Amino acid sequence: MVEIVGQVAEATRTDSERIAPYELYLHAGRDPELRAAAAAECFAAYDKLAATVLTSIGVKDADQVASAVVGMVMGLKLRALATGSGTEDLVNGLMMLAEGALKD
Repeated sequence: MVEIVGQVAEATRTDSERIAPYELYLHAGRDPELRAAAAAECFAAYDKLAATVLTSIGVKDADQVASAVVGMVMGLKLRALATGSGTEDLVNGLMMLAEGALKD
C-alpha cells in the first residue's frame, strides 16, 4: 500500500508549472457555465480514479470514500503549492485514510 500511495503522491506533484487546474477551479467558482462543463467533469474523473485506486487496495465502499480522498489530495496539493513543501503531508494523509478505511 505504501508503494501505491507514494506513486499517487509523485504522479500528482504540483508546482508552479502545473497550476492551471487550480485556476480553472477558481474561475469555475465564478462562472456557472464553466462549473458545470469543465470543473464538474474534472472532479468526476478524479473521483473515478480515486475509487479505482481505493478498490485496488481493498477499501470497502470506495465510491463513497473517493470524493473525501480527492478533496484531501487537492487541499494538500494546494497547500504544497503555496508553501513549497513536498509530498510528505500528502503521503501521510493518504496512509492514514487508507489504513482507517481498511479497518473492519
